[in-house]
Amino acid sequence: MELREINIAYELPEYIKGAVSFGLDGSGNHIVFDMRPEKNHTKYKIYGVHSGYLEWNGAKLIANDFWEFINGTENIDELVNN
Repeated sequence: MELREINIAYELPEYIKGAVSFGLDGSGNHIVFDMRPEKNHTKYKIYGVHSGYLEWNGAKLIANDFWEFINGTENIDELVNN
């Protein structure tokens, strides 16, 4: 499935405005860029959010930018669901 299809299928634009999913972890968690208009767009923070609770209140910060994310070793499911 393409990224655009994932975002549309899970209705991210309706449920968690400004989040763009670029991956799933296999446990029902989306990995999303925070692209809300009021944020600084030089670096996008990355959050984990569960498919069953697609709201910013339920999102957990994973990394402050993409480079920190790809160099990280945290278990996304543990971060999101603890």
